[in-house]
Amino acid sequence: MSCNISDIVADETLFQEIQRGDEKAFDVLFLKYYPSLCAYAQQFVEYDDGQEIVQDVMVVLRENREMHKFEISTKSYLIKAVKHSCLTLISRNELQQTLINPLYDNPQLDFEDPDFYIVEELSRTIAEALQ
Repeated sequence: MSCNISDIVADETLFQEIQRGDEKAFDVLFLKYYPSLCAYAQQFVEYDDGQEIVQDVMVVLRENREMHKFEISTKSYLIKAVKHSCLTLISRNELQQTLINPLYDNPQLDFEDPDFYIVEELSRTIAEALQ
């Protein structure tokens, strides 16, 4: 994703049109960056996840178009937003694995815990009372 002055000016013009609600300008920006942003995201996450992330970033850009003022180029903003979203997904997946793996590693622990049966009995009693 190389950058030159004419690209920056064209992107700024496109984004100004997007801010005015021009859907065609958004389509042009989307089609211009979607393939390269997906390829960039694939460095961090699976291709399908990368596609979803890029789509989400573009939707957020479009939905919040009136509020965006870029201190950097549109392209740099998109790259940073995609990278941030990829890293967030990675962190979320790692946390999920940290929480779930112990459950699958030793499922017998639940049944050996005396509180398991108390909770189960309490749940059954509540269900009966509600009926």
